[in-house]
Amino acid sequence: GGEMALFITLHMVSGVVVDMQPFCDPCVAPTELYSGDEAYLNLEQLSSKIPRSTPDGVNPWPCGMVPSWPGVACNQSEYPNPCFQYCTSDRAGWWDSHRDRRSLPTNSWFTDIFSSSPLLANPQVFTWPVFVTPYAVMAAADGISVSLPQYLIAAKGGVPGLAGDIPSDVASGISPQIAAVGVDRIGIFTTNTTSFPYRNRTIASFDPHSLGVTLVYHTQSSTSAAPQSLTFHLLRGSPYVTITYTNTPLVLAFPDFVLRSVNGVECYTGCGPLNGVKLPSGVLKYTLSIWGNNEPWYEYVLYASKELYPSVNVKGQRLTAAYGGEVVVRVAVTQLTRFQNIDGSAVFSKRWTSLPDGLMSVDQSELDASSAVYPIVTGENSTVQHLYENHTMTVRMSWNTSCMVPGCDPSDLLMLTLPHHRGLASGCPAQASVNSIQYPVVNGVAVGCKGSTWAVPYRIPNVLSGAMSDAVVNHLEGNPPDKKARSPFYSNNNIKPAYRSTLTTSLKSDMAYWINVHDPNVVRSPSFLFMTSDCYSFGKLIGAVARLVLIADELEEYTIARVGRDFLRCRLNQWLDSKQAASEFFPYAGQDFPVAGSLRGGVPIYDTTWGGIPTGNGIKNPGPDWVRNGTQPDFGSGGYNDHLFHYGYYLYTVSVVLKGATVGGDAVPGHAGLSFDDSTCRRMNASDSEWFQPLSKRILVWARDIANPNEAVDPYFTQSRYHSDAYVGHSWARGLFPSGQSSSNIESTSEAMQAWYSLFLLGYAIEAAKIPNMDTEATALQNTGSVILLTEAVSVKYYWHLFPANTTKIPDDRTNITPEPFTDLGVVGNVWSLAFNYQVFFSYGRCQWTGWAGHKTPGDGCPYDLTLEQIHWFNRLFILQIQLLPYSPITETLIEAGGWLQAAMFTPELSYTNSKGNVSYGYDPTAIWDDLPSSYSRCNGTTQNLGSRCAQGWMGYAYQAFSSVTGNAQQAWDKALTMDGVSDGSTMTNLFWWIATRE
Repeated sequence: GGEMALFITLHMVSGVVVDMQPFCDPCVAPTELYSGDEAYLNLEQLSSKIPRSTPDGVNPWPCGMVPSWPGVACNQSEYPNPCFQYCTSDRAGWWDSHRDRRSLPTNSWFTDIFSSSPLLANPQVFTWPVFVTPYAVMAAADGISVSLPQYLIAAKGGVPGLAGDIPSDVASGISPQIAAVGVDRIGIFTTNTTSFPYRNRTIASFDPHSLGVTLVYHTQSSTSAAPQSLTFHLLRGSPYVTITYTNTPLVLAFPDFVLRSVNGVECYTGCGPLNGVKLPSGVLKYTLSIWGNNEPWYEYVLYASKELYPSVNVKGQRLTAAYGGEVVVRVAVTQLTRFQNIDGSAVFSKRWTSLPDGLMSVDQSELDASSAVYPIVTGENSTVQHLYENHTMTVRMSWNTSCMVPGCDPSDLLMLTLPHHRGLASGCPAQASVNSIQYPVVNGVAVGCKGSTWAVPYRIPNVLSGAMSDAVVNHLEGNPPDKKARSPFYSNNNIKPAYRSTLTTSLKSDMAYWINVHDPNVVRSPSFLFMTSDCYSFGKLIGAVARLVLIADELEEYTIARVGRDFLRCRLNQWLDSKQAASEFFPYAGQDFPVAGSLRGGVPIYDTTWGGIPTGNGIKNPGPDWVRNGTQPDFGSGGYNDHLFHYGYYLYTVSVVLKGATVGGDAVPGHAGLSFDDSTCRRMNASDSEWFQPLSKRILVWARDIANPNEAVDPYFTQSRYHSDAYVGHSWARGLFPSGQSSSNIESTSEAMQAWYSLFLLGYAIEAAKIPNMDTEATALQNTGSVILLTEAVSVKYYWHLFPANTTKIPDDRTNITPEPFTDLGVVGNVWSLAFNYQVFFSYGRCQWTGWAGHKTPGDGCPYDLTLEQIHWFNRLFILQIQLLPYSPITETLIEAGGWLQAAMFTPELSYTNSKGNVSYGYDPTAIWDDLPSSYSRCNGTTQNLGSRCAQGWMGYAYQAFSSVTGNAQQAWDKALTMDGVSDGSTMTNLFWWIATRE
């Protein structure tokens, strides 16, 4: 069948196309941005080059690392330059057809195909699975394995007081989760590797919006010169897995099961050649019955473009068909008759989804009718378009199609919708919906939809909060920033007059505290924190000061705001500058601090292997330690972990500085008793606009790294690195580190939202400040920020925010996608491709065991003066708050006033009883406060962060959430007044500001 590029629109979609142009005009190599007399960083000297041509058999990639997998040879000394990749020629093989690309995807749903590729040293070993929806696919050296995951709810986990099927068992170490436990290999598609040996495999094409990827396995027969290959078309949301065999035999192996019959013919003792059943379309159909443990488990259908005449060997282990030329094969699971056995430990107790027994519902006639047309990835042309009209952003997703037999109709393409597609009403019109096709997935239930184009509408006022919604609509309608409208930098609510005096006093105190850099007797003053070489910690610190500056603007304390902006400009200068000596930054005699901006620090370095900007620490220490024990610097920056969280804070800070050009003036005399005049800081006499202009292209490299909207114009960074998955609608944070059976993941949705909010704000600030020759950049930042914010916010609300059973009213467009009792937790901690976890990476998880106080290990970070019940409460707090912090105005979009947080905050299935007998439910902090030991309720001026296990730092977040529920602001305010410290990503002032702006 020939390729067709027909887009059949299910229903008419009108509107103005939102132009997704890059953040640079023109776009130049990042190495060119750091040259000249004022170079902050000569990237050319620090970065490697990809050779554009190499002899056969030579690894074309310039650097490597010793993998953590035993038995895989990789000599790091062969590669002199310090950049990241996973290992030797295997990685080059996957990307062989893309040698000329300057950038490659690092955070897509299919990353595990190549990031765990050292596993392929043994052809019998598979990569970790990637989730194609609804199937899990694992790659081996000679083919792929296909599985239909089975999902269950974990029954054990330390959640005291949780009713239902999740009892407390702190000894188990298992947190409540919904996980794929049945990743059985129901079929391995390969070829006869004896006669057709494997030559190489490549990622032939991939969609820039991650709708699909094409894998090609090249084979070579010694008796034929004709091209031979297996091509795997892996498209998200397809109920079929599609493979094209070209001049090579078809082999379908069953290592975990037995192929008992084909089209009703008994095959346990061998059978064939067999005839297929010819459908009206001309497609041949074979129904396969798969058995395990002497009973039927699966049934699936195999469709072929031509008659295969397959045979099955004795004991049903292999189906083979010798076929020349090209044949297209499609496979779909139609029945799961036996749920996977679970051992007697009862770790899992409840099957997933509302489908019967948590299984599936598939109308085989619908699969037959749509079998002839299949989706393909033809190249890297855009398959997603954004249109705006009447306060609505419509995301139009289109699939290119091909035919198994001549004359197929692309409108018959059958795909699967996720809950958020259906919740947005017209993602799949009623006439195209195929409700008789339903597969369980970790996101709930995937339901059939016919058509090669979907149009998914996002009603902006229904998604974003007031001021932000108005700003996005105003921008998309082509209007300049409205000076009379409420700024998107601010909350939707005014600061209540009763709180202004206390808030102003706190602001002055906090600003003086944070900018204290000149007292030589205060070596560990707050500014000591700004000497960190940790990119994430530094980002949170400048982000916290940026919040102080905005609160000063809102209070019209412009002199304080001016001091804060000067301080931030200096710190940003120093962070970007690798040439100044440490003594120029911090003149403390005899002190050798890790200097921000040195190669020991978090300075961004352009990596020409993957096309991105990891930090200096990350790129010099890229990997094995992280895989083994989580010690990789900068949270895995060298492997592209979490850049969106880190760089979002930097973009936010720059936007706040630039806002000074339009609020309160660029220069304000007098500093209200505060001063900041650091002689080591460059261009401090310039206005905020003048400071920004010469640094603008370097600053925008952060935006290009995390959210480049157009790789065709800006080839130096992969397109939409973190928010590339248009199908699920949310970001993926994990990079090039193998993740195990759960595949891609993201934890902190609120920090992701903060990053996309910051993109918009920076564009907004550039436009408002009328920065010369940057109209294109301002528009691109706002366009991209708008689109990602909308899609991210909706997916977060569907897949992280849960409505407990006591909820009186769930919003009309929402249904719980998780069953009880998981729903009663109120929130998901981590979403993976194949699992939902009620846990976070930084909790006290390792401190949970029965009799734990008798197992003290000095320096292990466990808070031994807290009781086990208190430990559990804080673990719950961490899970909730990582979906809300850092509490900026965009957090209002996540809270859903009167909706999710209102329901989840007091879920009766979670409880805490304090020493006075008072009980609080859910995430209510009022009872536990009275029980905290003095060492935890008072941090005595030391650094308040999770690393030092200062519980009070996170209690501040608890009171911010508590105040967000109607009627609790005053009680939260009174509790906040008794605190003397917060987390390192916040300030007391921001805590007060949030409460002071609640209803």
